[in-house]
Amino acid sequence: MASVAAIGASNAAVSSVHAAQRESGTDASEWEPAAVPFDMATPWYDEISPDTVHDKYPRPQLVRDDWQSLNGVWEFAGASEGESAPIGQELGENILVPFPPESSLSGIQRHEERMWYRTTFSVPNEWLMPTAHPGKGVDNNPNSKRLLLHFERADWEATVYVNGEEATTHRGGYDSFSVDVTEHLSEEGEQELVVGVYDPTDTGTQPVGKQEVAQDRDIFFTPSSGIWDSVWMEPVPDSSIDGLDLTPNVEEERLEITVDASEGTTARATAFDGDREVGSVTGPANEALELPIPDPRLWSPEDPFLYDLEVELYKGEMCGQSDGNGEEAGGEANDSASSRACGRVVDAVESYFGMRSVDKRSIRGVVRPTLNGEFVFHNGIYDQGYWPDGIYTPPTDEARKYDLELAKDLGFNAYRKHIKIPSKRWFYWADRVGLLVWQDIPNQPLGQPVRNENAQEQFRSELRDMIAQNDNHPSLAVWVPVNEGWGHGKTNYDRIRSTTNFVLELDGERLIDSLSGIDTMFVDGEIEGDMLDYHNYGQVTPLPESTDTQMSVVGESSAGWTPIKGHQWDDSDPSGNTPEVLVENLITRAENNRHYMTEDGFSGAINLQTTDTEYHYQGVVTYDREVFKPDLVSDNAVSRIRAANQALIDASKEIDQRPYFSLDVPTSISADETFELAVTLTNPEREEDGSFAATNVELGVSELPDGFETETQTATAFDVIGEGLSETARWEITADSDTVDPGVYEFIVEASFEYDGETITVTETAESEIEASEPRLVGSWSFDSGSGDTAADGAGGNDGTLVGDPEWVTGTVGSALAFDGSDDYVDTNANVLDTTEDYSVAAWVKLDDASGFQTAVSQVMGDGAAFFLQYLGTEEKFAFSFSGGRAFGGPTVESGQWYHVVGVHDTYEGRAKLYVDGERVAAINREPTTSNGDLLVGRATVGGNPVDFWNGTIDEVRVYQSSLDDAAVRDLYESGQ
Repeated sequence: MASVAAIGASNAAVSSVHAAQRESGTDASEWEPAAVPFDMATPWYDEISPDTVHDKYPRPQLVRDDWQSLNGVWEFAGASEGESAPIGQELGENILVPFPPESSLSGIQRHEERMWYRTTFSVPNEWLMPTAHPGKGVDNNPNSKRLLLHFERADWEATVYVNGEEATTHRGGYDSFSVDVTEHLSEEGEQELVVGVYDPTDTGTQPVGKQEVAQDRDIFFTPSSGIWDSVWMEPVPDSSIDGLDLTPNVEEERLEITVDASEGTTARATAFDGDREVGSVTGPANEALELPIPDPRLWSPEDPFLYDLEVELYKGEMCGQSDGNGEEAGGEANDSASSRACGRVVDAVESYFGMRSVDKRSIRGVVRPTLNGEFVFHNGIYDQGYWPDGIYTPPTDEARKYDLELAKDLGFNAYRKHIKIPSKRWFYWADRVGLLVWQDIPNQPLGQPVRNENAQEQFRSELRDMIAQNDNHPSLAVWVPVNEGWGHGKTNYDRIRSTTNFVLELDGERLIDSLSGIDTMFVDGEIEGDMLDYHNYGQVTPLPESTDTQMSVVGESSAGWTPIKGHQWDDSDPSGNTPEVLVENLITRAENNRHYMTEDGFSGAINLQTTDTEYHYQGVVTYDREVFKPDLVSDNAVSRIRAANQALIDASKEIDQRPYFSLDVPTSISADETFELAVTLTNPEREEDGSFAATNVELGVSELPDGFETETQTATAFDVIGEGLSETARWEITADSDTVDPGVYEFIVEASFEYDGETITVTETAESEIEASEPRLVGSWSFDSGSGDTAADGAGGNDGTLVGDPEWVTGTVGSALAFDGSDDYVDTNANVLDTTEDYSVAAWVKLDDASGFQTAVSQVMGDGAAFFLQYLGTEEKFAFSFSGGRAFGGPTVESGQWYHVVGVHDTYEGRAKLYVDGERVAAINREPTTSNGDLLVGRATVGGNPVDFWNGTIDEVRVYQSSLDDAAVRDLYESGQ
């Protein structure tokens, strides 16, 4: 059998398949490329020839012998809405397909919203096409074929005409489509092909990714309209194989395969390792079959091994059907040859697959991503998928491979394809090179979500095809449905949740990074998916904390802005980091990530861009792929980066084999309670031969908070802890109730030991909360005096001053204050709450005008506020808000109605919660901040200015220096206070 896993590896047009020579089309001499802006042509620019442009087989996982590329010079013209198709008309310009018209390699180099393409082709005589070759004796020939036209990608709405007849219309810029044009063919000679494309990049609702005509140079790039991937054709029999669904099952040592094909046919699938047959299975098409792969060689970045696969389609009587274990139904065991179909082979394709599993599991109490059952840190790089001369379309197949090999050479094992679905050949190279791909789903237009139901259904239709057309690739490990809320809205997690669940329904075999860049969002509700993903571009950003079901990752970051003179997308003088800084940043990043992995439960990082992209200079290579920046530093820069990355990846594989220690401490205690702190060092058994004892072990409590005392209860030093053994040290901890206030306290313990030739010292922190016997009420303004310019504080003595002219009115209990929404508020003249600790804020509120932003209670922090208990007019909801985060939800707020609103900040949980009328309605992850200003009722502070004045009535404001639980909030609501 020919090795499908080698297709495209040679310099020939295609290895092992027969590409018929194209005999029609526009004269290649009629095309020439446009100049690339800023002389940024890639090294492959001069290799482009219309006769051989993108002539590698476009569909490596479903290969037939006969095919023909239709890439090359076509006629082209811009179009207007409502124009008739230019059937039989020569168009005024020439374009090199498959390059988009905006690109220099297209020869057009301008954007068109509507456009026409036209070419001609001939059907090879040997393809036995009845409609193209009448009278040639093929009408009743069982070997006669039908003709399929394939468009790998056209952005966005493409209408195809063959010989003046409309053959199909397809919507979707990131998925391929095919059309059977047999009935549209004319008798022999040239066939006319016209394609009209409509692409409303800036004005539509379709997925666009980072394409934008009116570019924001900070985020978006040049669009790619029209045809931007290969166009080709192939003959297929009447009964044919339409597709393959391949799912490796490593644990059961089999490939689960469904052959999508004509009804009433039988499929036989055979797997090969080189020339050696590994296993085979025969059974009905369109049903799941189990192909045995005994003792499989597993695919991984270190060993990206691919099995070859041959699939034959039979029609007619069968000798027998194998059950996948070498037995026929009702018969004795037999070899693979005896279970072959006796019917006629009507179609055959070649493919490939990798045996691997992608999953997650808890290792040492931390959820980790696994490959083939073992934790592997996802250490990656990402790219935008852009080229200066081809934009969305790489100049050649070698160029496509270059970016992937560059990442691998630097020691990365993961690769995020950012907001663009690449070609099938890109995935083929990712499978061969060996990288764990994080695949983004291209977003609809940026900003608030598209609410049109038709647009959402179209988005789902395109999303369904994007996943179905790529889910056989072993390299594809993670789906990223949403990036920073783009196309879904910064506050609309319901849509994000819906998209995530839809992806999960379509492909439950991979990890899902539901929302990359959670920290950029105002998330309402729990994050779904398998990852908690922050973005870090140099700012001080904490790592997300893993949960019982989700791992901690950083989905985007940067090693610095490093432009190179003469290789920029403008003429400006470069400013930013030097290549030396870039190299050191990459090495330091790997070393830091190794520490975060072992100490903080960190599991994956996408570290920088592969290439600069237009005005973005965050790549390791320039946009034109001419300058590999580490080479400007030293001869060993690459090897140093690779070594640091490899050390990180290697260390991840030892996480579950090296000694580890765990803490046991109560999460909550009373102030006068004595409790036990236990530290256990466990030395697991290693798989490899050798002695791996932990020696000279010392366990200790290295730091206690003030007000706590410790007494050792057991031994804390051990000469040796052998494989499979553990030792525990225990201490009795006592809190001084006179000096220890309620709050969260940290206990730091340390373990030092010698292991495998290393002296290792590790520390870990445990937290315990000293609970108050009851919530600590530190401020209470009931507004019951009914008159005057002071609001008495019934709890903390911080009487409030009325500012403006709030009016005393009837409240929920006694009197209340009405605010005019203009300049009325109450200043308590005190920093009432310590916002670094637990706190809760409650108030009864009523709106006179339910519009805009209105804040009931806030506390000043610098020139802003530490928190806002407020109303959001944009959402018609209440919110507990912070700088950079907002928990909002509950009922739609109506003016003239009283509501009880409570915000709770739980420092121990790291959560902020919102309650309305006694029920929790929203929660977000939130770290504490330090407030240094007054607590205010009736307004907030932003940029040092008074803002968000309340327009309505406020009553019974209470603040607690503790986090109220659900029951306490419900009791407070039911009491009317």
